Amino acid sequence: MICHDDAFYQAYTLSSNISNNKSSTGNPAYSAGDNTIRLNGKHSLSVLSHELFHAFQDENHRVPYTIYNEVEAYVFQGIINDNKLPSQLESAASSFCCK
Repeated sequence: MICHDDAFYQAYTLSSNISNNKSSTGNPAYSAGDNTIRLNGKHSLSVLSHELFHAFQDENHRVPYTIYNEVEAYVFQGIINDNKLPSQLESAASSFCCK
């Protein structure tokens, strides 16, 4: 943590490298253990906004991840990206609708 004017701030790392970890899916991810946002070669505002929201959730003690945290991250991602919901959220929402 970094101390500034009697306030504490969490330091984060942003990595654009593709993970060599065999257990990794290769998808962008936020790692709460070392406060690192791994873009894994997918450089876009959409991906960054989604993973930054996971960092925000972690900062507010919202770990471990749940489906609710993932939905919130997709909604935030949509708000940042011209109020368009990502296709992943649209398809998840449509599966709950009655026909």
